[in-house]
Amino acid sequence: TCAPALPALTIQPIITYKGVNTAGVLDSLGVRVKVAGTVYGVNQYSSSSTPIGVQFVMIDGTGGIMFRKAGTNFGLTNLAEGDSVIATGILEQFNGLTQINLDTLERVATGRTLRQPTVVTNVSEATENEFIRINNLSITGGTWPTSGSANITVSNGTNTFTMRVIAQTNIPGTPAPTGPFDAIGLGGQFDSSN
Repeated sequence: TCAPALPALTIQPIITYKGVNTAGVLDSLGVRVKVAGTVYGVNQYSSSSTPIGVQFVMIDGTGGIMFRKAGTNFGLTNLAEGDSVIATGILEQFNGLTQINLDTLERVATGRTLRQPTVVTNVSEATENEFIRINNLSITGGTWPTSGSANITVSNGTNTFTMRVIAQTNIPGTPAPTGPFDAIGLGGQFDSSN
């Protein structure tokens, strides 16, 4: 016997799936979705037990979402920022972060123009998986990474943030900022709270 076919999905705007309830739990948790957008950032996937995988943020005209899959790169060994992709999978939350656990990933174009980052002074659910810029930061805690990943505590004088510098970027090993600096990156969440 054959397993029943999954229902056909149509591409929906990412914002359709970003809603959370009052407890911070994703409204569409466990729903199978299909979205399309442009890849931002580097492949954040890392695992010592399953070395191959993908973990990127994609952004469309309505918002951003993380997509991830361990054990495969879907034949896209050179997937990179600026690639346009179609992602299908199940919505989940990992340490509060909304993400799609992929079952298919297709690249449809390369070299797409990236949007300018949105300047923010605070982070929240609204900045999760979004391309953001926080200006006038100073390091208030943590050790700048010479290699590998590290969490650095930074402040803009009003709010304090955890800035994660990941090993997959070209930042580890560079000199730590000695005065005020601006940070451009992808908003995230990694804590025990939805």
